[in-house]
Amino acid sequence: MIVILDLGSHENTVLARAIRALGVYSEIYPHDITAAELKALPNVKGIIINGGPNTENAKIFMDWLLTKEAQELNVESSYRYPVRTDVAAPEGLPALEDVDLVDYDRDQATAMRESVLEKFEAEIMANRT
Repeated sequence: MIVILDLGSHENTVLARAIRALGVYSEIYPHDITAAELKALPNVKGIIINGGPNTENAKIFMDWLLTKEAQELNVESSYRYPVRTDVAAPEGLPALEDVDLVDYDRDQATAMRESVLEKFEAEIMANRT
């Protein structure tokens, strides 16, 4: 899911529809949502802050984040895969194309969410010592 944080833009619903048209689920939330509330949302893969007062600076920052230099800093400081193909994965991690990914059905996971949480609560949380 992509979360759209509403900072007063009148185009949030247009943005959400455009994201959904790409086959990616999105939801709009108020800008004052807490970090704990965001963390509790299922399957958040990205956050868009929409309608902020410094749109041009935000674009400049995002452009920089995607530069080779910034991606190399990301790899060095966080041990994460880069988003650029011309930046190597962190030493010790396999090349991303060599990783066997699980065939994950998001729709099924979403449909099963409540029953899994109930089972987790009953079997794990209730039996904590």
